[in-house]
Amino acid sequence: YSWADYEFMKATEGLASEKNTAFVNFYSADAESSEESGKFLKAYQEKYGKGTVPADGVALGYDAYIIALDAIHNAGEGASGEDVNDIMSDGQYHFHGASGVITFSSTGDPIKTAYISTWENGGVKTLKTIEPERK
Repeated sequence: YSWADYEFMKATEGLASEKNTAFVNFYSADAESSEESGKFLKAYQEKYGKGTVPADGVALGYDAYIIALDAIHNAGEGASGEDVNDIMSDGQYHFHGASGVITFSSTGDPIKTAYISTWENGGVKTLKTIEPERK
């Protein structure tokens, strides 16, 4: 489990709460950070039910898919994998996704929005949003 998973909260039998727990996660349904995050959450809840909250990994997977499509499109017809990689790793590529802002370093590492969160009333509550430094 990740700290933000409801299963983790259940597994701790009430020991993890807003009074004693803070953690970093990479998606927050309560802190919409872009148009894409609203679009993602709406589609997720249409499929899985109003009020359901996707796990971090679901939002990150969604972003990875959209980023790949966007980079391929921007690289142009006939582009190679290296061309796509160059678009994403120049430090200038900023994607506003479901999980926040994502930029890639020159080595391809993602630099992204992080959320300091806690548990409150049986759900994740974002205390602070930290945006990546932009070049």
